[in-house]
Amino acid sequence: MSLNELVKKLRISNNVETISIWSFFKIEETKDLSYLNVDYDEFSESNPKLEGKKYDEIWEKIYNEYCILNKDGERELYFKKELELSGLKIKRHIVLNLKWNYENSIFSDEAFEDMLSKWDVRVSKDKQENIHSVDSFISIIDKMIKIKEDDIRDSVKNKNDFSVYDLKLILETNLSKNDIDIKNTSMKYFITMINSLKSKK
Repeated sequence: MSLNELVKKLRISNNVETISIWSFFKIEETKDLSYLNVDYDEFSESNPKLEGKKYDEIWEKIYNEYCILNKDGERELYFKKELELSGLKIKRHIVLNLKWNYENSIFSDEAFEDMLSKWDVRVSKDKQENIHSVDSFISIIDKMIKIKEDDIRDSVKNKNDFSVYDLKLILETNLSKNDIDIKNTSMKYFITMINSLKSKK
């Protein structure tokens, strides 16, 4: 069976009701969307790699559902910062590729100017001036990326998040639960338990 055929047969978590606690926190920790695979085997080296716009959108949907249910504005803001940083890096990569293609005569002047304008780069009819505009644009983007990365780093440093295992123990102790199976308990139920505990305080 080819990799594409295998991926088509995968069971994919696509909301907080179907993703497990373990998978959710693994994705948050590692940024590896392969954990969306319901049958992910942590002891196997042959888990299909899940990446691309489709899976990015699934994770964004799950995370937004989580933030709404958990009323966690801090996490939602952190996630938005991560998305903004990703957008800046994509823009940088695309504009640099445009410059390379133009310098190697793959694009015409007109095509280069048209594509630059779509990415908010100032354009003119002068080739060297357009190259200079791209260099200035990349310099600005690099500064924005640095500011965003510092902001995210500070957010992480100042967070007092519990690990999933800390939360598991707190819930078991305070809600008189037996062993909560984090690999087979949905994130939605986990959030419900957390909210229940908050309401008792």
